[in-house]
Amino acid sequence: MTIRVAVAAALAAAGFLFAPAIATAQAPSGNTLHTASISGIVSDRTGAVISGATIHIHSSATDGNWTVTTDARGHYLLQGLASGSYTITVDQGGFSELEKTITLESGQASDQPLVLSIASVVQAVVVTSGPVNDGLSLAEIRQGSGRDLGEAIQEVAGVQMVRKAAIANDIAVRGLLHDNLATTFDGARLYGACSGQMDPPAYHVDLSEVDHVDVVKGPFDVSTQGALGGYVKVITRSPDAHGLAFASNASIGSYGYYNPSGVAEAGTSTLHFLAGYSYRSSEFYRDGNGSLVSELGSYRDGNENLQAFRTQSAWTKLAFEPGSNQRGEISYTRQQSGELLYPYMMMDGAFDNADRFTARYDYLQPHSWIHGLHAMAYLNKINHLMDNRLRSSAGSLPVSMSAQVVSFTDGLRIDGDLAQGLTAGYEFYRRYWNSNGTMIMMMMGMPMITHSHTLPGVTEDVNGSYLAYRRALGTRFLLTAGGRYDHSFTDASKANPALYLAYHGTSATTAHDSGYSGNVKLSWQTGPSTSVFAGVGSNIRFPDPEERFFTSDSSMGKAWVGNPLLTHPRNTEYDLGFTAKASRLTLSPLFFFSDLRNTITLYAADIEQMVTGVVSMQAQSYANVQAHQWGGELSANAPIAKGIDAHGCLSYARGTKVPQPANNILSSNLFQVPPIQSMVDLRYAKRNLYSVVSAIVTGRQDHIDTDEHEQQTAGYSVFNLKLGYRNERIQVEGGLNNLLARQYSQFLSYARNPYANGVRLPEPGRNVFINLSYVLAHKSH
Repeated sequence: MTIRVAVAAALAAAGFLFAPAIATAQAPSGNTLHTASISGIVSDRTGAVISGATIHIHSSATDGNWTVTTDARGHYLLQGLASGSYTITVDQGGFSELEKTITLESGQASDQPLVLSIASVVQAVVVTSGPVNDGLSLAEIRQGSGRDLGEAIQEVAGVQMVRKAAIANDIAVRGLLHDNLATTFDGARLYGACSGQMDPPAYHVDLSEVDHVDVVKGPFDVSTQGALGGYVKVITRSPDAHGLAFASNASIGSYGYYNPSGVAEAGTSTLHFLAGYSYRSSEFYRDGNGSLVSELGSYRDGNENLQAFRTQSAWTKLAFEPGSNQRGEISYTRQQSGELLYPYMMMDGAFDNADRFTARYDYLQPHSWIHGLHAMAYLNKINHLMDNRLRSSAGSLPVSMSAQVVSFTDGLRIDGDLAQGLTAGYEFYRRYWNSNGTMIMMMMGMPMITHSHTLPGVTEDVNGSYLAYRRALGTRFLLTAGGRYDHSFTDASKANPALYLAYHGTSATTAHDSGYSGNVKLSWQTGPSTSVFAGVGSNIRFPDPEERFFTSDSSMGKAWVGNPLLTHPRNTEYDLGFTAKASRLTLSPLFFFSDLRNTITLYAADIEQMVTGVVSMQAQSYANVQAHQWGGELSANAPIAKGIDAHGCLSYARGTKVPQPANNILSSNLFQVPPIQSMVDLRYAKRNLYSVVSAIVTGRQDHIDTDEHEQQTAGYSVFNLKLGYRNERIQVEGGLNNLLARQYSQFLSYARNPYANGVRLPEPGRNVFINLSYVLAHKSH
């Protein structure tokens, strides 16, 4: 595809253009007699020094940027600075971000001790370094048209959205998604209930509830089990106001989209309270050709113009600080959804209700071998009903197909910050999954009812422990390493093993798994404006209960069965990257190679032995295969003119697997791997006004996995416009997406959904959005 080559060449050329400027960028010289310096100790409020903290220093006069790292004594130093105003920023995991502005005089040696406060919600441990980390802030999430987390986070290089419907979209990192990613909400796990993956974890948080999202790409986090392909950490807002504060947001858009929300806070020096509410609804969207996407779902006459979704969320948090080194927090969120319509499936969501409850306590004690202790417990539940009451497939019946699913995820974890840069932790969680289906068929004018138990009362217990190490080696090197061990026991003893026996020759209804994970990473600050990163990580994830124990003998006229004999997959990945800055010019390439052992693929399993009641000679099932994936990301920022900046990113991944002809696994292409994609933003800002012109160009994906019934995806280009105004209290933003009304679809298939009807959803056509945010009061500290 010529446009793909053109985009790749353009960004590569930009990289070469940037390189000379970066190479010639000079660090501030410490040899000039009249230059100034900044130094100090970084510590927490109890006096404990913090090694390995990253300090960013920005010059208001020259727009220069420098980065230094604290040594083992928590000390940092930057010399050779000119007189003027500087902003110092410290962003350290487990602590609230600190920003400080100072003015330097010629020849001044300024001592600037930096004291960090314990974060409102402490992330248990930061065990990653270098360019594998990415994510979105609250401002970035709200400055756009994203209706859920899946849509919002696709702005991150190497992260893709999986289109489910008008809402409830999933997240993929380099094409790895769902079971291959770990997703947590303030450290708590949540799994969608639907066995057809209607409701991914990311759907069950409202954007107005989110403070920021961190994305770890690859197997470089040992603090949480299952981060084989990456880790999505969703951190929600926490109360920290002294006094009263209120923020509201209203979003409207094409296709009847409507989303008002509000968050209120109140607090004293020791007690803080937060409450929020959001309502979201929309009609079906139209594609680039102007057709309603509902036309793909075979809805009954008169049901094509229904609401595509209706969701409301309410959340509350109570935090208390009995001392300067302690913080406790209790939170509860309720999400209720009705009429969640999925045209690519044979059924829709009649309702989908989620409850999230979390309690945590953080304690810092620097003058002992345990510097800090973090404990949390959580209870999460999802109740989900899907049926075909709106579809023509129901015929003359009100409903002919339905499935009631309940999912619980309960867990606890304890993390301790130890001396010498060590962190140790223990994690336990239990997952319960119960799915019951009903099928009604008319036989000689009489309804015949069949009940199925696709996942009857399956439980999975996981225990894991880890040890992580983070150490500054002088002021230029940061070493992180970690190891983890996990054990899992899955019990599906209530399942009927007939299908397992027929297609896999086993009657097993339980499974034990265990394995080690680990990584080593080194970041080298080669200069004030350049850094290099290298690392190797190896992580496992346990087979999902659906992949092992799902049973259905009527899905799309063919049996669908899990494989109890699956082995847990492992990803061993090698990463190399660097970042270089020259004034406001930044270039960050990253390269990766993954050895994917025992990755789980979908295939057509032949019947091995005849079993009473099993009639299909072939079933959709799961198998382990050996695979590889490689690629990289390139991000670049550059000033074009006064007030105008350009940001671009390029991501590419290629995956292969080893065929197994004896098992009907014939394709050598790895499933669900994204094609090459580039995103370029041109941003203009003047005082409180800003505008953004953006382009997304995606290449053709013809490296498809025919074993998973993937379809080739045509390349496309999409152009978006955005205009906004903001001050301390008000932000107004409007935009036009898909300016040219292009007709296109995302690359990911729906082959792994036992209830998919074979339809591929197109993306929305030309559409507009408007966001209005207003803050009634500032939070004072």
